[in-house]
Amino acid sequence: MCLVLGIGSFSGILGFVTPMLVDRWSKGDSNRAGNAYAVNVLGCIVGPLISGFVLLPLLGERRALFVFALPWLFIGLASTQVAPPQERFQRKLSYALVVLALVLIFTVKSYDDQFARRIVPRDNTATVVATGDGMSKRLLVNGIGITSLTPITKLMTHLPLAFHQQAPRNALVVCFGMGVRRIARCFHGISR
Repeated sequence: MCLVLGIGSFSGILGFVTPMLVDRWSKGDSNRAGNAYAVNVLGCIVGPLISGFVLLPLLGERRALFVFALPWLFIGLASTQVAPPQERFQRKLSYALVVLALVLIFTVKSYDDQFARRIVPRDNTATVVATGDGMSKRLLVNGIGITSLTPITKLMTHLPLAFHQQAPRNALVVCFGMGVRRIARCFHGISR
């Protein structure tokens, strides 16, 4: 629920602020307004592509968010320098929030750090954590437990094989995401 409220309110604010900023910057000139909206649309296309296919797999979610927050940090600090002297409280609050953000960035651990032995592949749609040893292996996708080694997961493959006349050379296990090839590689990599 918090995620929905956070994203919904942030998107609503951006839907109001973006046209306001374009209007202030263009000052009634339609060419400048068109250029500003073109830059906005280009950012809406390029941003998710770079974040999903480059930054998330290379840096992880925490560092990628930090990279995206840096420009806003510099803009915020620059705006406090041009503020009138009577707004000292706001300037001090801005600096305090910067210090708090930096402390949180370097002290808070990411979700997958709680697992001592793990494999964590990331791509544009999911972060997969394969962890555990022996019969206590677990698989989490985006922080949600998907499967673990239990008798029922073994039964999913052994039961159909028991009814097969000949020993099959290949098999495809489709279990609503539990038989994905990447996940199998993660489990195989942990057992080594």
